[in-house]
Amino acid sequence: MTITLEVCEPRELLALIPFQLGFQPRESLVLVSLRRPDGRVGLVARADLDDVCDPVTGPAVAARLVDHLRSDGAATVLVVVYTDDALPGAAPDGSRPWTAAATAAYAADPPGVASVWVVGRAGYRRLDCVDGLCCPAQGRPLEDLESTQVGAHMVLAGATVRVSRDQLADLAPVPENDRRRARAAAVAWRRARSADGLRGPAHADWLERSLVAWHRAVEGSAEPAQLGQVAAALDDVVLRDAVLVSLVPGSGPLPEKIVQEVGSPPQDTSTSDAVGRAVAALLDPAAGVRPDGETERGRRALELVVAHHDPRAAPGRTLLALVAWWHGDAALAAAHLDQIPGERDYRLARLLRTALDAGMPPGWAAVPPPAGR
Repeated sequence: MTITLEVCEPRELLALIPFQLGFQPRESLVLVSLRRPDGRVGLVARADLDDVCDPVTGPAVAARLVDHLRSDGAATVLVVVYTDDALPGAAPDGSRPWTAAATAAYAADPPGVASVWVVGRAGYRRLDCVDGLCCPAQGRPLEDLESTQVGAHMVLAGATVRVSRDQLADLAPVPENDRRRARAAAVAWRRARSADGLRGPAHADWLERSLVAWHRAVEGSAEPAQLGQVAAALDDVVLRDAVLVSLVPGSGPLPEKIVQEVGSPPQDTSTSDAVGRAVAALLDPAAGVRPDGETERGRRALELVVAHHDPRAAPGRTLLALVAWWHGDAALAAAHLDQIPGERDYRLARLLRTALDAGMPPGWAAVPPPAGR
C-alpha cells in the first residue's frame, strides 16, 4: 500500500510505524527515514533489539538499516526503541534502549538522528527528555497513540496491524469445501502433466492452459478448481517463472512466450533477453522499478492460490515472499519464507533468504535519490 502522509507530531509518527510494518513491534529497533527536503516519512526499517545490542554484530546490523534509509533519501532519522523492559531513565544507564540508541546514532552519522523515542508495554517517552511534565518517568500512556489522525487515516484506507510478527504471513481462511475441490483439481492437474510428458508440445500446451488459469485468478474469476490447477502448476519452474514475470510492470505477452517456447529450439534471444530485463526490474538499481497495480492483483491471486491448496508449499510462499521483498517489506518476506518446511531445499527460497539476511534491498529502493531531492 502506498499512502502519502505529512506527519509532524512525534505521536503521529509513532502511531504510523505499526501500520508501515504491518505488525506491532516488540523488542525492536525501528528507524524511520525522514526524507529531504521536507521531512516526509519514507522507509521504515526494523531489527531485533537483541541483535542491535550485541557488542560484536550490533554496529553492522544498525549500519545496514541506515544504508537502506540513506538510499531512500533520508535527511534525518527517527529512532524508536520498543522494549518489554521498564522504561529507562533520561540519562545513559547501559540499558538496552540506551545501547541501541547509541549504536543507531553512531551508524546514522550522517544523516543524523532527529530524536530517539522508547516505547514500553504501558507507556512511551523521548529517551533523553528530562522534563517530567513532558516525559514522566512511567511515560505517556500508550492510549495516546490510538487516537491519532494517522491511525484514523490508515484504518479508513483499509490498513491493518497484526498483533505480532508471527501473524504477518497468515492468509484469509478458505471454506473447507472449496479447499477440497482445489486440492482434488491439483492432484488431477499434476497427473495430466506427467501423462503429457515434459519439454514437448504437450507440455507446452499444459503450461499454456495453466497460465490461462493464472490469468483468471488475477482477474478474480477463477473457481477453486482453477486455483488448485495453478497451485499444482507452480511446481513446474517454467510456469512459476512465467507467473513471476507476469507481476513485473510492462511484461506484456512475455509470460505466454516463456511457456510457448518450451520444447522448441529458440529462434532468437529476444525472450531470454526480455526475461533478463524483467529480473533486472526487481534486482538492478540501474533498472529497478516499483511494483504497480498489476503486481498487487497478482499478489492477491497468489494468496488465494496458496490458501486454497497448501499454505506451506514452497513455490507459492516463495513468490509471495518475493513480492513482499519487492515492496520493501523484508519482515513480511521473511515471515512467508518461515512457512516453508524445506526452505533450504527450494533454490529460489534459499536465494531470497540470503538476500534478506544480507539486507539487500530491491532494485528500486537502492536507486540513489536525485540531487536536491
